[in-house]
Amino acid sequence: MSIDVLRRRQRCHRSSCTTRSIYLLMAVVSSSIGVFCGEQMLWFSRVWLTLVTNISIWHKLEEDWEKFPSGLAALGNYIHSLGLQFGIYSSAGTSTCSGSMPGSLGHEQADAHTFASWGVDYLKYDNCYNNGISPLIRAMSDALKATGRPIFYNICEWGDMEPALWAGELGNSWRTADDIVDNWNRMLCIADKNAMYAEYARPGAWNDPDTLEVGNGGMSHEEYKVHFSIWAISKAPLILGCDIRNLSSETWSLISNSEVIALNQDPLGIQAKKVRNYGQRDVRKLLRTVGFF
Repeated sequence: MSIDVLRRRQRCHRSSCTTRSIYLLMAVVSSSIGVFCGEQMLWFSRVWLTLVTNISIWHKLEEDWEKFPSGLAALGNYIHSLGLQFGIYSSAGTSTCSGSMPGSLGHEQADAHTFASWGVDYLKYDNCYNNGISPLIRAMSDALKATGRPIFYNICEWGDMEPALWAGELGNSWRTADDIVDNWNRMLCIADKNAMYAEYARPGAWNDPDTLEVGNGGMSHEEYKVHFSIWAISKAPLILGCDIRNLSSETWSLISNSEVIALNQDPLGIQAKKVRNYGQRDVRKLLRTVGFF
């Protein structure tokens, strides 16, 4: 769950939408509905640190204690107790993309150690304010491995340098395109770009076309059905970007479709390929299954 999308949908101020109580509620709801069929995750995006001025001279990351008075390690333990995984966010730059919180550039080992000490299972690593340093640098990848904790590493440089060609040696997934928008044409554009790199997807190394927009209201139910289905057969991480506290029955029936999710979780890890266009109709092929959308 991306809390950035939730905040935008709820039209609330950062301080009122990123508190411990919100995350506890999200954790309970996520655990109850079992959206990801054994791969559930609660993902913290851009909201968990104090401002840059509160970071010590040794660059030891510090939780925002006002929002998370028990600390992130305790919150992570609670998330784990519900059978969920704990995801977090940082950037390969001097600050995160918001510009108000510190990135990990030059402090990869210290930050990776902190993430591991909090029990983090997933790191989305953005690429803002990177001082011109190439995302091919292995610093965070090596730092995460050195912690001894298995942390799923998502590399986000928006597909600029064709990460499908090299990121499988550094991380577990990589963004293949720019940020998604809750719009039919934009979704199809991202899906097509993601499909260009289908041959590079494999178990433990996945193309990531960005989070799901299902349930946010910008597309029709039938369009969301296509969106969810393409992401599933593309073996993309199925990370919801809607407010899971207020799912409609239509949205719930879509995201809980066990047969579609089973295609996504197939252990062979073979991504579907787009093989033909019929005017407004695409044909995408997955093993012996052909889907018409």
